[in-house]
Amino acid sequence: MATFIFLTSHLLLVGMVMNEVTEVTEPRLFVLDILKSSTIKLILTGDYICVFGFPPFDLAVSPVKIVIRSDPEARTPFSIACGQRLFLITTWVEEKNKKQVSYNLFAPANILLSYVPALPPWTGRHIINWDT
Repeated sequence: MATFIFLTSHLLLVGMVMNEVTEVTEPRLFVLDILKSSTIKLILTGDYICVFGFPPFDLAVSPVKIVIRSDPEARTPFSIACGQRLFLITTWVEEKNKKQVSYNLFAPANILLSYVPALPPWTGRHIINWDT
């Protein structure tokens, strides 16, 4: 199962926990440009500009799902600059005892977007690993 949200009018941020190539369960965030699709349908494994790979989880847990939200109306005890978007990326993991726990990552849109124009356009499909 995948979740998505628009970064800009033509860039999508897509989150999923299954690596389509290796079939390993790991959370990833793909950035896709809907204006530069290789076919009529966007193909996640072939049309992404870059993918943000999460730091590895402990062996005692298994990622289950990922949800991306950006609610301008959300009531939070803090705020960022007017006009800036803040993404709440929630990753659900299952512990050995089958209990599910969530981890939240707060990511400003401008941080995620800063990687896209910095990537060389002729190489495509970049993997960006997050520092641990």
